[in-house]
This record gives sequence, C-alpha cells and structure tokens, in this order.
Amino acid sequence: MKNLDFLMLISPQKPHPRPFDVYYPFVHQLLNKREILPIQYGVMSILGRLKDEFEVGYYDLAHFKYLTQDSLESTVRTVLDEFNPKCVGLQSYTFNFNALKKTVEYIKDYDSNIITIAGGHHVTFLDKQSIDECNGNLDIIVRGEGEKIIYNLLSKLVKNKSINDIKGITTKNFRTPNAELMTESELNALPFPAFDLIPEIEKKNKYIYFPISVSRGCVYKCLFCVNHSFWKRSVRIMDSDRAIGILKYFIENFDSKRVMLEFCDTILPLKINEFKKLVNKYVQEISKPVLFALTRANFTDDLRLGLLNKLLQDVGVLSIGIENANEDVLKLMNKPNFESSIQALTKIKAHDLKATPTWLVGHPGESLKTSYENLEKIQYLFDKGLIKTLIPFIWVPLPGTPPFEKPEEYHLKIISYNWDRYDRAIFLPPYHLLDKNNPERIALSNQQIWAYFLNVISLCNKNSQNFKFVNEKLRMSFDQFLNKVQNDQQYTLFSPGKDAEINYFTDLDQYITNL
Repeated sequence: MKNLDFLMLISPQKPHPRPFDVYYPFVHQLLNKREILPIQYGVMSILGRLKDEFEVGYYDLAHFKYLTQDSLESTVRTVLDEFNPKCVGLQSYTFNFNALKKTVEYIKDYDSNIITIAGGHHVTFLDKQSIDECNGNLDIIVRGEGEKIIYNLLSKLVKNKSINDIKGITTKNFRTPNAELMTESELNALPFPAFDLIPEIEKKNKYIYFPISVSRGCVYKCLFCVNHSFWKRSVRIMDSDRAIGILKYFIENFDSKRVMLEFCDTILPLKINEFKKLVNKYVQEISKPVLFALTRANFTDDLRLGLLNKLLQDVGVLSIGIENANEDVLKLMNKPNFESSIQALTKIKAHDLKATPTWLVGHPGESLKTSYENLEKIQYLFDKGLIKTLIPFIWVPLPGTPPFEKPEEYHLKIISYNWDRYDRAIFLPPYHLLDKNNPERIALSNQQIWAYFLNVISLCNKNSQNFKFVNEKLRMSFDQFLNKVQNDQQYTLFSPGKDAEINYFTDLDQYITNL
C-alpha cells in the first residue's frame, strides 16, 4: 500500500448505447480494433507540477485495466486500497459528470476523510451547482487553470492548514476570488508532464494517443466554444524548445512505434515565427508524422500550409472548423463566411493536404431549411474534391457558453439537464430549436436534429476517400453486424470517432433516452 498526498483519477464514462443507424457506418473501426490509451496533457501537466514535492499517483478509470473490477464501486475500493491517498482529484467533462458524481460517492463511502477535488470546464462554470449535485461528496472545486491552484491547495491540505486564502476554489462553505492565469514565462518554467506515472502494464501492446496543446487562450469568440472563457482571450504560447522537449520525453516513455501524436490547438499557426520554429525543430529532432492538426480559414496562406505539410508528412490529416454553410448561422457562431472556407479548402487541396473539417449539427439558428442547405453544401465540397471526409458533431449547449446561460436569447429550449445527454453524438439531444419569429413553435426538434446528423454521417460514409470506409464495410453485412451486436457488448457501446475502448462498469447505469 502506498501513502499518497494526492491521487489523480480520470473519471469513468457511462456507456451510451446508440441506435444501429449511427454506428453501423463506423463498423470498419470495430473490425480493426486497436487498443488505444489516450493521455490527457492537462492532467499530466498538473501531476508534473506536483510530483517533486508531493507523493502523487494516477489512475484512469475509463481506460486502465490492471486494478479495474466489474463494478465501479469495487474498482474505486481497489484503487484506494492500492494508493491510500489523503486527497483525490478528478477531471471531468459535462458528458461524464454523472459518472464523477457516482465516483465521489464511492470514495466517501470508502473513507469519508478523503478530500475530494474536481476540476475542468464543467465544474468551473457550474461550481456551486456541481457541489450541490454531489450531495456532500465533493469537497473542493478548482476553477480554471489547475497547475498553480492545486499546488497551492495541496501545500495547505497536507499540513492540515486553512485553505480560505487559496484563490480559484469553491467549497461547500465558501468561494474565493478567481486566480490569475499563469504568465507565459511561468508556463514555460513548469516541469515536464508526469508521463512516468503511467504504469508499464498499461503501456504494453497499446497505441498511445497524445494530443498536445502548445497554447492556452483564444483570441476568437466562437459561440459554441468555452475556450475563450476558460483560458481567456490572451494567448500564451509554449516555447518551441519546451514543446519539443515534452514530445521527446513523451516518446521516451513509450514505444515510439506505437505513439500517436496530435496538435490540438485551433490557433496553432497564430504566431508565424513561433510556429516556424516549432515545425523546424520538430522535423529536425522528432520527424514522426503528426496524425492530426488543426488550423483556421485565415491561417491557410502558403507559408503556414507548407509548415503544416512538414508536420503531417502526407500521413496525417488537417482539420478546419467550417461548422456550417448557412451565412446567418455562421454569423451567429462568430465564424467566417462559407466562401472563406471554400477558399481555404482550395488552398489546402493545392498543398496536397488531407482536409477533414469539423461540422456542427443543430446549432442555434438552424431550421429544416438550413439543414437541407448544409447537406447540399457538404455534397458540393465532396464533389469538388475539397474534403476527404468531415467530422460531424451534434452541437450541445455547454456550460460556459451564452446559449446555456441565456437559452431564450438564442431561441433554444433546453429540455433536459441530465448531463448524460450532453455527449456530441447522443440520442436524443437535450434541446429543441425554436422559431425566432414564434417562440411557441419548434423550428427543429431534437428528433429532427438526430435525423439531420444521420444524414451527414451518410454523406460522409458515401463520399469519404482514403479512409478505407468502402472496402472494409463490405467485409461485414448488416446481418453479420446484428449478430455481432448480440454477442459483444462493445459493439453496442461503441462511440463514433473514439477508437479507445472504455471500461464498462455494471453499476454505472447506461443512459437510455426517455422519448
């Protein structure tokens, strides 16, 4: 038994059974399952800040196997027996906050003296509500950027001192002022992420997926995004030496042949001189194809695209957030007009890059008319050879975004605050879109949004190139697929776009929509 000051847990995920018509198109991923272990940079960065001064540990309840039991309760007990922590931190998103609630309940049942701490976007924007929802089982919420706040918090907790002066926390009894964000210099001075805390047994025979973000903050204010509220709009960019150092350290800790790298900054090429340094150092010192990178329509000049080509090396794909084709919806989103996206995609194609844009279905401002328009424009992009495929999501009103805070202003009727329904491919979405001229009339119901989503998936399935969709789908008929579903629960619980299998816990209720 270890005696830790702090144990970081990744919250489990509830299984979401989905209608056959959404995951049969992704059957090629089920035929070629690869065990993938995703590594969250933010969590690893926090642990890196702590580990030199505190006894810390890490366990991913969603993906780790070596201590995992059939039920979440027995798994939590086994993990706590192994680590014996004074404090437990949990990272969570909106869609799995209900699973976090069950986890902290089991932690307190095991030992009510363990101090439970949660962080992430959801609890930052709904701090008091989140504590109330946990019925006394969640002690502290860390709001915003975690490294400095959790370090300051643990410095007091391990000595049993008062935490009333720690900025950026919310407890059952008080809420302190927001903490200041770290400066760019402070970010660059952080220790490397604690990749060494991942046990060897969890690395074996797995592909390790690591999305790194080399910036914090966003100068843009997309209506659907929380980044500019969470990280604020002043952009802090990691020094290229540090970024490459982190990636090299990451590769050293894993089988380099099984490492999957992604740059997940939407504003990665924002500062061209810094971006140029980063790419040149990456090519010189790592030279491993990046599998996925993002850019924006206004970052598609020849210089930036040439640098992105060096990262992707004819292997990875480049994503750009187009999100919609209707001009009124794009304006509401605070996104560029559709013609700008076409021009950007044309430039991307000229550089022989694989364009894989993201698309949001069911955003405020949509209607049956805009859904037809979007389907036509998506087909147009395929016909012109401007995209290889696209990544569709159902828009959800996330806490921290204006539509969640003031739904009536965006002609939105939120019909459920069950967080299980805030997944981006859930049946059915937790809202209807209302007619802006008659708020008593539904412009697009959640069932229509779901049908719209399926149509986008169908277009992708029919048109996608270089992703082995067609040939691999022919290997399994729909009848064979149904037989697989009956005999393998993983087919039932499959989540589109997520190759990594999640742990299934018998006491973590599946979400079944109430029609």
